[in-house]
Amino acid sequence: MRNPFAHHYKNEVMRFQKIGSLIISNKRWSYGWGDAGRVNGAPNDGICNYEKRRIIINKKSKRSLANVFCHELAHARFPDLEEQAVDELGWLLEQMHGEMLESIK
Repeated sequence: MRNPFAHHYKNEVMRFQKIGSLIISNKRWSYGWGDAGRVNGAPNDGICNYEKRRIIINKKSKRSLANVFCHELAHARFPDLEEQAVDELGWLLEQMHGEMLESIK
């Protein structure tokens, strides 16, 4: 499979703070905090590194952790999914998560 996102992480900084791992499509992936690189001069919120099977989240992201993690999980699980659909999944999870938290207050 050709990796359509390789350009996003080719300069990934090697510092990666692993938090845990999970199985995605029968392969072990790690996830944690790290430098997710830059696009158009701005820092990425997260990155899905197919070669190292890592989901890397930028601690300084302005988006919610639920949104970024869902977005990168969708890339890992469905590598051929269009970016718009991946974005939508992230925003939907963030909305649902927020509403569910509000309902228990």
